[in-house]
Amino acid sequence: MVISYVEIPKATILPTHYHPGEEFAYMLQGCGELSLKDQSKIVVKAGDVVKVPLKNVHSFSTIDQEEKMVVFRVHEKGQPDRILIED
Repeated sequence: MVISYVEIPKATILPTHYHPGEEFAYMLQGCGELSLKDQSKIVVKAGDVVKVPLKNVHSFSTIDQEEKMVVFRVHEKGQPDRILIED
């Protein structure tokens, strides 16, 4: 299990990627959009919890505020934290 505290500056788009495990994020501050492959964008705001399924390709973007969140991931042993997807 990996537990991370993450801060993302406003007006930022994270690169498209996936994780070799499930990911759960608890939004502490801010508001942003989670883009999951083949799904509509999900607006995430302070107090929300979102799940990114195992190996689901996704990205996250902030809108007009800095984001602060706690992320919990359960990874396959020996795998990297994230795998970037080339556009």
